[in-house]
Amino acid sequence: MKGFIIRNKYRVVSVSGTYCELNCFYCGARYLKGMEPLTPEQLYKYIVNAYNEGARGFLISGGSDEQGKLLHIDRVLPVLKEVRRVYSDIVFSIHAGLVDRRIIEEMSSIVDVVDYEFAYTRKTFHYKGLRRVTRDKYVEVLENLISRGPPYIVPHLMIVPGDEDLDDAVKIAASYKPYLLTYLVLIPPRGVRLNAAIDYVVEKIKHGSALFNGKIALGCMRPAYIKQELDKRVVELGIVERIANPHPTVLSMVKEIYDACCSIPEKYLYMFSFEENPWELKTPGLACTSSYSLEAKN
Repeated sequence: MKGFIIRNKYRVVSVSGTYCELNCFYCGARYLKGMEPLTPEQLYKYIVNAYNEGARGFLISGGSDEQGKLLHIDRVLPVLKEVRRVYSDIVFSIHAGLVDRRIIEEMSSIVDVVDYEFAYTRKTFHYKGLRRVTRDKYVEVLENLISRGPPYIVPHLMIVPGDEDLDDAVKIAASYKPYLLTYLVLIPPRGVRLNAAIDYVVEKIKHGSALFNGKIALGCMRPAYIKQELDKRVVELGIVERIANPHPTVLSMVKEIYDACCSIPEKYLYMFSFEENPWELKTPGLACTSSYSLEAKN
């Protein structure tokens, strides 16, 4: 079991600040507020300064346009390419979104990891509020990422109690054989008992773990008030290989802890080892838990 807590060696930036054209209702650009706000023109200097402070990994994120693509990605990739030319020991992850084949092929030699939100189920697709895009676009982009993109593609699936298409979405994702699957958890709607919600989440993770041969991560987006019990259950059952921001009560069961995002490939983990106890550091880890409900657009 591996735990991941972002402190210093891994940085998360938003290349659109807190602006997002899409504004999915379960996020509303709130998560962007916890990222380093940068313009593409500021990115190179920031990465170099962070590198000199010991950072070796960077997640490039930000808001999306109305078709689900990362804003300013065409201005960002040349910057990352130039950084890569000068610094070979940097790991780049990106939330690229629904990008076309040209961008995917350009990313293939620049980016290491694509964290890909696979919002294919009817419910999660509805939550996105995309314009002029169908659900099939998510499958098309995943196929292109796997066949033409960077070496490590990590689909992210949201677990929402009552999402009838989730099993189908997991099967589709598994059919492309990505190296890892990350689950995110959204707060259950009113009327769903807490214990029933946790049972549901655990069963869905079990299903995904069977299809992905245990290559499962529990991502940082999960409700704070179910985190302790949920983390305890998944760790005890051994149905995840990785867990982001593990609850302190399960730390004794987490054998390895890294200063990075939970999507970082195994071959790069040595770059993100902690040199001291991560729980004694003053800088808080990246917390992506949510405290608002899914009722708004049900």
